[in-house]
Amino acid sequence: SIRRSVETGGRHTQAEDIKLTLKQIVESKEVKDLSEQLFKRLDEAALTPNGKIKTYRIDENVLKVNPMGGISLRFIINDDEDIVLGTVLNLFSEEKGLEFGALSRSPEFNKLIG
Repeated sequence: SIRRSVETGGRHTQAEDIKLTLKQIVESKEVKDLSEQLFKRLDEAALTPNGKIKTYRIDENVLKVNPMGGISLRFIINDDEDIVLGTVLNLFSEEKGLEFGALSRSPEFNKLIG
C-alpha cells in the first residue's frame, strides 16, 4: 500500500517482495500457456464461447510459496468465486520446465465440468 511504502521510506518489506515475485511468475507467458493447456485438457472448448470454462484468473490473495516447494495458487473460473481450481506450480528441472501438481477442484467446478 502507499501508506506502508511511505512508512518504510518507500522500501518494500521482504513479504511484499516475495509476493511481487510470485505475481510476476504466475503472470508470465509460460504460466499463461501452461494454464490454457490445462483448461483445454479439462474442457476441449475451454476459453471459447462454446466452452464451459470461459475465463479464468489467478486469485492473488491465495498466492504463496508452498512449504513443499513450488507456488500454491488458485484459479477462479468464469469470475465465480465458488468455481475454483487449486494447484501448485512446480519447477522440477530445467529440462521439464514448469508443471502443475495435483488439482483440487471445488464441488462447483466439478458440477461445471460434469
